[in-house]
Amino acid sequence: IVSYICNLYAKHLYPDSPDLLALAWQWLEYGETTVAASLAPVWFGVTKNIKFSTKTSPADIDEINKFVPKCSKAWKGLDEHLGKDNREYILGNSFSMADFTLGVQADRLKQSDGCQRKELQMECFPYVNKWLERLESRSAFQKTVGKSKPQNLDLYKPTNSQ
Repeated sequence: IVSYICNLYAKHLYPDSPDLLALAWQWLEYGETTVAASLAPVWFGVTKNIKFSTKTSPADIDEINKFVPKCSKAWKGLDEHLGKDNREYILGNSFSMADFTLGVQADRLKQSDGCQRKELQMECFPYVNKWLERLESRSAFQKTVGKSKPQNLDLYKPTNSQ
């Protein structure tokens, strides 16, 4: 969807070379199938007290703990990519559609303080952290992702069942 919308309405965010377009699609897919798939069970369990696999409450600490290493590995993959050549953005030095979905997931991780897990703290992913700071400085990010932040950040704190 992101690719389609950028291709139609935001050509400046849509890579013009086949190589960069393929890389953008790769990272859009990675954001959804690797990062979001491993973060969601942890994030929903910790912040919403929901067992992700059944969408019921209370959360299952075993399910959460099962996904923490997978989630850490997923973020390390992005961190290594960004660290290669000290990239400012996923495709290099220009913001593009490749930064969208992973940026939302990174914001979720940061706002929840790494889902209260030591191995998911932003300092474990220094290049992701710098990249997210660049995204956070963008007015569009502040108006959209930043706007969706709850006023009560206690919602992101672990529940008593943890």
